[in-house]
Amino acid sequence: MSMRFICRSRTLRFGRLEHILTTPEPFIEVIENSAEDEAGAMLDVDLDESLERYVRERVSLVERLKQLSLEEWQKTAVHEAFDHYSVFIMFRHLFVHEMLHAYRIEELLLKNDWD
Repeated sequence: MSMRFICRSRTLRFGRLEHILTTPEPFIEVIENSAEDEAGAMLDVDLDESLERYVRERVSLVERLKQLSLEEWQKTAVHEAFDHYSVFIMFRHLFVHEMLHAYRIEELLLKNDWD
């Protein structure tokens, strides 16, 4: 996953959150990688800068999520790829997705042949 995707994903998550909360019958489209990302654009991204931005933006996202009411967490949307979808499901997916990446990083670090 590229840092560009992480930052774009953050913007999309905030946008999706507000869309779901403010739209009577929200529709959510699948997120696709750009052609640039698929072609390796992440190799040109400043990793330190991207990580710093990620941390700042994650703090603001967590603060926003702390403000949600129980009703807002349960607010639903129609999702292009899923049978049912809600604010809770969206952020549970985000958490699980990031834990998958954390697992893969740990798996690489623990390999016997890691140099």
